[in-house]
Amino acid sequence: MSRFLLPIIVGLAVGSGLGWIQSKSVYTGFEERFLVSTTTLAESKGELTHDEVEAQAVGTPRVEVEGGDNYEFGTMLLGDSLSHEFKFRNVGDGPLFLDMGGSTCKCTIGDLDKSVLKPGEETMVKLTWTPKAVASDFSQSATIKTTDPLKTEVQLQISGKVAESIMFEPLSLALGDISSSEDTTRVVKVYCYLKGLELTEMRWSEPTTAKLVDFAYAEFDPKLDDPNSIALKGYNVTVTFKPGLRLGQLSGRLQAVTNLREELEPIELAVIGRVSGDIEIIGGPSFDREHNILTMGTVDPAEGSVMRLQIALQGKNREAAKPTIVSVFPKEILEVEIGEPKDSATRRLYPIIFRIPKNAPEGMYAGNSSRNFAKVMLRTSEDSGEFPIYVRVNVKKPD
Repeated sequence: MSRFLLPIIVGLAVGSGLGWIQSKSVYTGFEERFLVSTTTLAESKGELTHDEVEAQAVGTPRVEVEGGDNYEFGTMLLGDSLSHEFKFRNVGDGPLFLDMGGSTCKCTIGDLDKSVLKPGEETMVKLTWTPKAVASDFSQSATIKTTDPLKTEVQLQISGKVAESIMFEPLSLALGDISSSEDTTRVVKVYCYLKGLELTEMRWSEPTTAKLVDFAYAEFDPKLDDPNSIALKGYNVTVTFKPGLRLGQLSGRLQAVTNLREELEPIELAVIGRVSGDIEIIGGPSFDREHNILTMGTVDPAEGSVMRLQIALQGKNREAAKPTIVSVFPKEILEVEIGEPKDSATRRLYPIIFRIPKNAPEGMYAGNSSRNFAKVMLRTSEDSGEFPIYVRVNVKKPD
């Protein structure tokens, strides 16, 4: 019997020992993690020991930031550093402990002069920021932790704008569609933020078309636009795009050159626009603008079909010109009508309606060769040349 009991007793003893070791290890780990207090900022600064901090933790602290926790700095120059001090006050009846939390990457918190405030005491928290990019809306933040039970964190916020030595307004020039046969004029503002900096020249970035872009500028006081502006000089720049620009997307940028050209590269303004001729056909996805082809697809003659395009006239003669239909082929399948015009700021738009009438005869105009299109010929005056709109259509009864 003893032969059987001995291994059991030994096993129990070993198991109990291992269990005690494991238990000791586990609880020792908990003890190390949870019973050892971290050092407070006050203690690390030599203001109070940890015991003194605990001894003073009576009453209820209340944090107040004089003037609020948001600061609007206006406009600053790119690359400069600005600072602002927020005044923290303890308006409670117990000691208020402050500690530094995190901040955004462009904003740093200065060291706290005091990290323990007795009731009625105050201290300054300094934020410094150095933006690395131009921003029309710049915002950064930093966090101060407190022992106020109603406000355990104070989120300090700074905001404003960041400018280069020169800035354009608007930040890009959107022209829309402009005519290739008449002047197009726009006005932009240039602001100078450096002392002694002056605008000496405006340029068009593309040498091949530079002679087709003219500039005129006049100085003005930027505080007339904004009394809080830190710009030292302002210029109204009139830009004129003259006839002769190549059709299609406008390629180029406006460049401002200053009297400090050796120190400063030209500041550029993106230009977005499209140069089009005096006559342009406008349509949706069914219209091939490059080849003037309208695709009406397969049409059931029992139902017919209607599609619309627009003829856009621009340039100085747009009011005198009027599109007319010269010919339609084939007349028994295709009907074309020009509607009443509507005017925009720079264009006169005529709707042009393409109709396959009900009960039209069958016919296939697949456009697989130059002769296999339906077609309408148009012109805008007696002296103008004719221009075509091709129609790809298959009039067929369903199978």
